[in-house]
Amino acid sequence: MIAWGFFGGVCLFSGGAPNYYPNSFSGPADQPILKESRMCVTGDVQRFNSANEDNVTQVRMFYTKVLNEEERQRLCKNIADHLKDAQLFIQKRAVKNFTDVHPDYGARIQALLDKYNADSGKNDVIRTYTQSTSRVSARERSNL
Repeated sequence: MIAWGFFGGVCLFSGGAPNYYPNSFSGPADQPILKESRMCVTGDVQRFNSANEDNVTQVRMFYTKVLNEEERQRLCKNIADHLKDAQLFIQKRAVKNFTDVHPDYGARIQALLDKYNADSGKNDVIRTYTQSTSRVSARERSNL
C-alpha cells in the first residue's frame, strides 16, 4: 500500500513509490474542487496553470550562448549519468525535454544513455505503483 498523506506540507510516501509530484506511477491527481480560494494581499492571488509557459528559450540560450563545447559535454555527461538508472520510458521523456531545448542537447544525452544502456543490458522494464483503496476511507480517497 502506498500512503499519500500530507503532514504539514511535507508529503509522506511508502511502498517504494517516487516522492515527487506529478509522477508516472499513479500518484495523487489534482482535485479541482480543492482549488485554493482567492485572497487579497496586494492584489488578487491565485494559482494558475503554467503548462503553456515558455520553458525552453532561456535554457536554449544558456546551452548555445553561455556554455562552451567542453562545458556542454560535461553537462550532458552529468545529466546522462543521473538518468542512466531511470527506467527507459522516463529516460525517453527526459531526452524529449532536452531535445525541445536544442536538438544537439537531446542527441548528446541520448547517445550517452544508449551507451550506458547497451553496456548494462538494460531492458525496458516498466514498474507501476498502485494505491490500494481497500483500507482507505471515502474521505481519504476524495483527497487523493
